[in-house]
Amino acid sequence: MKSKNVGLYIHIPFCVKKCAYCDFYSLECKNSDMYADYSECIAGQIRALGKASQDLHFDSIFFGGGTPSLIGSRGFGQIFEAIYGSLFVDGDCEITVEVNPKTVDKSLAKAFKEAGVNRVSIGLQSANDNELAALSRIHTYSDFLKTHTIISETVTENISADIMYGIPLQSITSLQNTLDSLIKLRLAHVSAYMLKVEKGTPFDRMGKALILPDEDSVCDMYELIYQVLDGAKIKRYEISNFAKNGFRCRHNLKYWEREEYIGLGPSAHSFIDGVRYSYRRDLEKYLSTPEFEEYRVITDRDAENERIMLGLRLEKGIAPSDALLKRASKFIKEGYIKSEEGRLFFTTKGFLVSNYILSELIDF
Repeated sequence: MKSKNVGLYIHIPFCVKKCAYCDFYSLECKNSDMYADYSECIAGQIRALGKASQDLHFDSIFFGGGTPSLIGSRGFGQIFEAIYGSLFVDGDCEITVEVNPKTVDKSLAKAFKEAGVNRVSIGLQSANDNELAALSRIHTYSDFLKTHTIISETVTENISADIMYGIPLQSITSLQNTLDSLIKLRLAHVSAYMLKVEKGTPFDRMGKALILPDEDSVCDMYELIYQVLDGAKIKRYEISNFAKNGFRCRHNLKYWEREEYIGLGPSAHSFIDGVRYSYRRDLEKYLSTPEFEEYRVITDRDAENERIMLGLRLEKGIAPSDALLKRASKFIKEGYIKSEEGRLFFTTKGFLVSNYILSELIDF
């Protein structure tokens, strides 16, 4: 049987405190017994996966959340023991762990190193403490610096930082401060996400009391992020992701390039053998009898729409069909999209309104 390379995503649905803007599936939890139970559950699923899918070679592993670092050395030990004991892991596998400042100490960092973690993503969001407080983050910029030092000295220099723009209290000047702070650290990768107020979140419930930068300011902020990072040779390769040469996130590229991956944990998504499925956003149900929330066989039409929606998020874009070129013609004339050397891709101007344009390009 021919083997194939896939990615593995492991969702850790725990947080010390739920952020006011967050719509990801996570629960406030400080119960070490729950962390242990969940880690053993995931380890059991990994062992079952290994028995059922011996033709899979895992070339990327990504721990996301939530706050994965909360499960500690014990939890990661359980999970990695199952991974290395049950799965075929490529020798150059990219292994990423997301962490939040104030949740990592040297002991955990050493456990990461021993387990083979070679990429760490730190959730900074802002280098300005007033903005962090407005986002209800549990850390300060000083906490981030301490975490960065621990990771860089103990685990790896392949470090990514998440930042946000369009957030409460933010200005061009304060964003410039955040970017300048990141440049000094010589990070390998930066993810920059525009705030989107999701339904049901505390920010959504604030209504008009939530004061955010206006639309023109948000556009200027994205332009600034691109210019500053590009000047530091941290190049955009996806609408929200920037990396130095050789440090693009291989796992996340699987999503945008429609490569296969398996997700474990409540709310985790998978794409394998032409099927997309996801688990219910329900921790108790997952610990007892995991159930699918979605299970969908991808048709040829679905696949082409996904290729457009996901592929155009990338700086390199996609090879267009004649029909897609025709639909994109007006956006090419207006400077939102370029068509060069057999590729179709967004300009920086186009990335700012990509959601609208993509909805016009999809063949419904």
